[in-house]
Amino acid sequence: MVYYFTICYCMFISFSACVGQAQYSDDAYKRTQRIREETLQIMNRATEPFENYKNSAQNLIYILKYHYEEEKKRPQNKKNTELLAQLLDEKQGKLHLFLELWKENEKLPVFTVVEQRKHIIHIFDNMLENEKNKSQ
Repeated sequence: MVYYFTICYCMFISFSACVGQAQYSDDAYKRTQRIREETLQIMNRATEPFENYKNSAQNLIYILKYHYEEEKKRPQNKKNTELLAQLLDEKQGKLHLFLELWKENEKLPVFTVVEQRKHIIHIFDNMLENEKNKSQ
């Protein structure tokens, strides 16, 4: 009986070592911080005509999609890829919908920008917190 439990325990330890813990990446953390700042800077401009920032908005989406693809490659990073999807999804993504609203209305009221920023900040803060909590 003890032999059986010993074998099971060894198998469990071996399996756990293969699965491993998600690894902290300073590069991913810093990249997320930079993208967060770029996103908020562009959102702050939404009280001005969209046409003036159209290229910046398109570049931001490109950068976020690239970041999403890079994050998908990292093991055990499902939470952050799901959070990025919450920004980018073309039907329900918070940032995507914000940019579409800005484009349609040409300018947005300050109140709308402030309220939408709260949602975006929350998503980015969760991504940064997830990364920080990974084993180093």
